[in-house]
Amino acid sequence: FFFFFFFQAEDGIRDVERSRGLGDVYKRQVHGEGVFTYPNKDSYSGWWKYGKKEGHGVYTFAGTGMKFVGSWSNGSFMRGKWIFPNGMYFEGDFEKNKPKGRGRWYFVKRDNTVEGDYAQSVIEEENAEGDKITKVKLDWKTDGDIVKAAENVNAEEI
Repeated sequence: FFFFFFFQAEDGIRDVERSRGLGDVYKRQVHGEGVFTYPNKDSYSGWWKYGKKEGHGVYTFAGTGMKFVGSWSNGSFMRGKWIFPNGMYFEGDFEKNKPKGRGRWYFVKRDNTVEGDYAQSVIEEENAEGDKITKVKLDWKTDGDIVKAAENVNAEEI
């Protein structure tokens, strides 16, 4: 990745040519609170610990407008909200930056919700070049009435 940050460095190191954002650097690693913009225009605003996202933060996907808002550990999103631009969101636990375990979908229209569980399956494949790639498949099981929930979301105001 190519980053461009502007940091007030605790140890005097300042790498203006390779970084963009606002925050602290400690021993050439992002550390403390900061705002960072990636080359693809995604951004993260929150806490860092020795170069990895840690604590509360907000990651915004520039291409879609979706956001992860919540708790991070060792660089991964662990718990919080996966928010869509239309206001719909999932709240629950995450693993490998994907939903896992118990959670709830919140639909903006009519304050509708659906609870359930996400399961993750790891699938290993080879691409055309023979390199191994790992994919994570998500399966959602609801214990609510998904048909009724969809009807409520799509119902027209009278």
